[in-house]
Amino acid sequence: MHPVLVRGTRAALGAAVLVAPVLAGAQQAAPAAGTPSAGTVEVGVFGQYNILKKSTTDFTSNTPTTLGLRANIAIGGGLGLEVEGSRAGTTLRARPGLLDRDASYQQLAARATFTSTPIIGRSALVFGAGVVRSDYDYTFRYGPSGMLGLRVPLGQRFVLRGDGILSLLPATGDTEVGFRLGLHTVVAPPAGTTAADKATGNRTVQSPGAIEL
Repeated sequence: MHPVLVRGTRAALGAAVLVAPVLAGAQQAAPAAGTPSAGTVEVGVFGQYNILKKSTTDFTSNTPTTLGLRANIAIGGGLGLEVEGSRAGTTLRARPGLLDRDASYQQLAARATFTSTPIIGRSALVFGAGVVRSDYDYTFRYGPSGMLGLRVPLGQRFVLRGDGILSLLPATGDTEVGFRLGLHTVVAPPAGTTAADKATGNRTVQSPGAIEL
């Protein structure tokens, strides 16, 4: 198997291992409403198809497919904060007389989001704006990033997110366009105090929506 495919498979398995405990522990989470209430936390995985429009490219392909992890915290009124990271294996074009070599392409992003009121059923639009850092194996570039997405709740605990992302890297005049699809699960707020808490007189459990750092 090609080394790039091996790395991609390992990344997918690693993401699944990280997220599986979260999915298993989300059974008592709040319903995935169209607009998340304050304190709602969503975590998930996504796959993204990138189009890199670079002034000069050293990759043999300008369309790497990345796998990533994302977390979103709702702060009320449809507003939220979101952080994510993704990674892809690709091939670096060699200089004349040398062989191509495996390389990595990574992204880190942080953005503010706004989720609209439901437009069809419980589905809602998601708008985002923030900053992104793109790592091209041997150097990195950063700049502003905008996002337009569609959030579709699935049942009570899961959310399907499809997004289009445009990132501008002013240092080199490059742009990146990404199309992604991801699955989130709601992990907070909790369902409330448990029977065991009440039986022992535990009154320190915060009410749904509370956040402690």
